[in-house]
Amino acid sequence: MKITPVAIKITDLRKFAEVAFLVDRDDFLQDLIKLRKKWGLDKQLLLLPPTKPWFTFPWQVKDSQLESYIKATVKLETADANSNKMGKMSIKDKNKYLRNLKKTERLLPSNDFRSGIMDLRKKYRRPPNFDRIIAHSVIYGEVTNQDFISCEAKIIYPEQEFPQYFQDTKLVIELYPPVKTEEIEKIIKNVLPAQVKKYEKHFIRGNIEDYDTRPTIVRNRGWYWFKKNHSWSQVYKKAEIDIGGNIASSSVRDAIDEYKKRLI
Repeated sequence: MKITPVAIKITDLRKFAEVAFLVDRDDFLQDLIKLRKKWGLDKQLLLLPPTKPWFTFPWQVKDSQLESYIKATVKLETADANSNKMGKMSIKDKNKYLRNLKKTERLLPSNDFRSGIMDLRKKYRRPPNFDRIIAHSVIYGEVTNQDFISCEAKIIYPEQEFPQYFQDTKLVIELYPPVKTEEIEKIIKNVLPAQVKKYEKHFIRGNIEDYDTRPTIVRNRGWYWFKKNHSWSQVYKKAEIDIGGNIASSSVRDAIDEYKKRLI
């Protein structure tokens, strides 16, 4: 079956690389196809720009689904209240409660979709800012500059945030007005590196590679995908057209092989 690559419309080459070396993995693409099939997107993807946040997809909730969710929630809250009231909430009971909470939350399609995206992101050991990137790869088959958020400033209201099930450990820099630019730069230079290593070790379970991206990455990715559906002779012809001149066949092969090595 012919697989269409995710369109990456990101101008920053480092960010382009971070996205490409995930969404071009064969195992990731198979998982992406499974999610599309589950949500009826295997025949026709939605079109950008999105009019609603990715985590509210598919937006429509059937009455039967809502009724099941309400009943399960009431039952779960009653059991939790009784256990706490009697002081019987042991660690084992708490773990059981959290498992039932996850199961209950996923009765709503939007929560189930959000959970599926988070599961996929954790499987491939990416930080929380990849939720939107992965979701848009699934829903729209396209990732843009606006989807890659590496830094943001916002006010968090814990009591109004998503349920515990949807909360992840995040690496943040807290700002309190009137903060000065030099104070932020000092934190980034002296404190952040150690916190990044700790975050990678305990929460990502792997290293987040800072790619020394070459300007040829977009070109090499094009050759990599072209080779999936064409012969080597056709790839060589395309390469010569792309660079506007002659190029050794070994150089084209090396470029594609180097790209493949990054898909880990």
